[in-house]
Amino acid sequence: MKKLIIIASIILAAVSCDIIGEGSNQRDSRMKDESVWLVRSYLVLPAYYVDFMLLVDDYMQAPEGQKDSSIYSKVRDALFKGDGESWLVEDFGILDTGGKSLHEPGTVWKLDFTDNYYGIDLEGFYFECVSEDLWSVVASDDNVTAVSRGDEGVLTLATFGERKTPDGYDCSFRTEGEFQIILDKEDSRRCLSVKGKFVHSVGRGNDVLETCEAVYQGNEYPAVFNLWK
Repeated sequence: MKKLIIIASIILAAVSCDIIGEGSNQRDSRMKDESVWLVRSYLVLPAYYVDFMLLVDDYMQAPEGQKDSSIYSKVRDALFKGDGESWLVEDFGILDTGGKSLHEPGTVWKLDFTDNYYGIDLEGFYFECVSEDLWSVVASDDNVTAVSRGDEGVLTLATFGERKTPDGYDCSFRTEGEFQIILDKEDSRRCLSVKGKFVHSVGRGNDVLETCEAVYQGNEYPAVFNLWK
């Protein structure tokens, strides 16, 4: 229960932050690029994946007479039955539902990526239904994103986390306050709106070397970057 409370408040993890041997301007540019990458990997993609997984679940639970509905056309085109309770989801990977509904609290679905479609260094996600409108998305690196689905397609997310970079630095990140994403109903891989504040930093142990704060005000690219050392 304590873990779920933590997940619901904020969540997830980090990326490569090599800052040795570069000029200040180069480091600042890299911090900005990494910030956008982190938001893409741990906020935008979990929002998209949860949205699609719930559509897959709705399709699986729908009566046979309703499965032909146009609302499920993307699912019908992408979903192929595998062994047991596993499915191949085209452009996603291998999905194991355990034969349960993702709308049922306690249910966990596992998705293993079959290819690096989005250019992220993750191997897959676990999706867990925490409550009626709250899901946790656990990445293969054990970092977690909380996703809450509200009215009119608004997804509220929270994330925090940390990991070692390839060169041995400590890199951490988190959302601050409310972070919201609205996906395009016609193309859910595109965001209509991204709003919120995202912070990540790099350092050694307790020594923080540089921090980047990105403020999103509606677009997929931050309106403001604040950097400090």
